[in-house]
Amino acid sequence: MNYSGKQLAIVELGAMVKQLLIFSLLANIFFPWGIATNVSAAGIAVALFVFLIKIIVLGAIMAIVETSTAKWRLFRLPDLLSISLMLSFLSLVSFIIVKGG
Repeated sequence: MNYSGKQLAIVELGAMVKQLLIFSLLANIFFPWGIATNVSAAGIAVALFVFLIKIIVLGAIMAIVETSTAKWRLFRLPDLLSISLMLSFLSLVSFIIVKGG
């Protein structure tokens, strides 16, 4: 479909909200420090500041990864996939060894 004007703005807003939601989940699940534990103004202000820092850092990391991988050619992707497969296999074997079978 071809969007322009208000419809394009709504589509773009939806994409930005989706990205913010994913960043929020990643920031609060994998980096849980800085979450407000009390309902005071200072606690909420500190939590909001830490949240913004986490989102900015995740955005910067995503920008660096996207700009560094944007110029990869298609023939390099099988190498990336094979490395990913080997690392996932290694993590599975490590889990089985540590868990004890």
